[in-house]
Amino acid sequence: MKVSILLPTLGERIDELKRLFNSLEEQTNKSFELIIVSQGNHDIIEELLKKFTFKYTQIKIEKRGLSLARNIGMKYVNGNYVVLADDDAWYPKDSINTIITEMKNNNEDIICFKIFDPISGKYYKNYSKHKQKVGTIQILKKSSIEICFNLIKINKSKIVFNEEFGLGSEFQSGEENLIINDLRKEGYKIKFIDKTIVYHRIRRNTIIDEKFIRSKAEVLKRILGKFGACIYLNLILIKNFRKIKGIKNAKAFINAIKMTILN
Repeated sequence: MKVSILLPTLGERIDELKRLFNSLEEQTNKSFELIIVSQGNHDIIEELLKKFTFKYTQIKIEKRGLSLARNIGMKYVNGNYVVLADDDAWYPKDSINTIITEMKNNNEDIICFKIFDPISGKYYKNYSKHKQKVGTIQILKKSSIEICFNLIKINKSKIVFNEEFGLGSEFQSGEENLIINDLRKEGYKIKFIDKTIVYHRIRRNTIIDEKFIRSKAEVLKRILGKFGACIYLNLILIKNFRKIKGIKNAKAFINAIKMTILN
């Protein structure tokens, strides 16, 4: 069995890429390939990759967009399982072995794992509230780098990210939630496994502005419908009231209603 790691990058985080590549070089299980879609600094990335012995394929594109890059990269994936990577993430030494073992033992279509921040010593999110059976609400709590697709059970042609969503697109986030929601609607099963497969620093500077509300509203509408999206988005705003920036707090709630129910 082999794992494919799909990594889009703008090629601007060289130190982070070195950390990521070093973590792959140190994997105890070498049954993996890196599919890296570079959207800039192609030559620098190419030279950096030559220093490592793991198998990789570099695809060079000029157009930017996270979902676009993932869709292009999926065409080059040869593994039995595929995980999504960020260039500022990195991996524990036993990640590949954990992925292969859990995918074989559970025989699920999609498995969501955990993200840990070894610098702060904390998990990326509160996983105690994540249920083993991943339903509609749980889908909204998943991040791209913790998701693993079983390509033995899902044809990779079905894993197509909506290019309106994701960094560099009209809506800046939510592409991973949409794709696993679409696959769930087709009957594929999603399971949460209480094991860490990836490291990432915890983000503490989330700002809720009109752009955030608009992007979140669009994702929620497609998964929960208009009224469900309105309720869920307003709950997010209430929970993160102090993070609302650039707009009056009252206007944030009005915008949430407009962008879910009225649009």
